Amino acid sequence: MSILDLSESTQRKLAKEMGLSHRAWVEEMKRSLSRADEFLDQLKTKQSDLTQEQIEHMQAKMNSGNPVK
Repeated sequence: MSILDLSESTQRKLAKEMGLSHRAWVEEMKRSLSRADEFLDQLKTKQSDLTQEQIEHMQAKMNSGNPVK
């Protein structure tokens, strides 16, 4: 599940809180999720000091739509 799976009314509320139209908010969330996916792909293809468990944890946090908590 991603933030884009939330109900439209919840999305509209979040967009309003960010001062964006619903359409602009959806596009921003799509870009943000895409950048997160690209980042994870880079982590998986590079030599990294992170363990597979740490990478999976980061993936889960990003997929949750709330990576800072």
